[in-house]
Amino acid sequence: DRLLPASVRGARADVLRRARLLLGLCSVLVVCALAGIPSLVVQEAWVEVAVILGAIVVSLSIPALLRITGSLSVAGNVLAAIVYVLCGGMSLAATGAGGDLWLPYLALMPAIAVVIAGRRSGTVWAAIGLLHVAASFVLLESGFEPIYRIPQAQTIPAGYQGAAILIAIFWGL
Repeated sequence: DRLLPASVRGARADVLRRARLLLGLCSVLVVCALAGIPSLVVQEAWVEVAVILGAIVVSLSIPALLRITGSLSVAGNVLAAIVYVLCGGMSLAATGAGGDLWLPYLALMPAIAVVIAGRRSGTVWAAIGLLHVAASFVLLESGFEPIYRIPQAQTIPAGYQGAAILIAIFWGL
């Protein structure tokens, strides 16, 4: 709790719970991102490594952002944006546009936003995720070539799964 601003520590139990969850999610994101770097280094995917390292730095600065602004909404939306940069960017770089292994993870954006920042933020991030999925399928159909190719048999089912998850979250909000 020492990473939390005094205004949050003295707030209602729900606000304190959301702030603690925010810090926990930042920690999980950093650990997961660090765990993914070795495989990208082996593939010599230096741009992706740089993006992940940037996302780690921003994730580590979220507690400071929360202390400065005192706003869970701002901090929660920044965390959702980091997830979008990571998952959305990787979906285009790693397997090209369309159904791929990264699209299902776009469902994390509205989930994080609704839990930390509120229902309105969750709805906005769900819409952004749906637009990304739609744009990905359009790019796939137009012949967009990815930087790193994963066999098509592995990518299409995950894309449909990601779209279904995002639609379910969007309608559930």
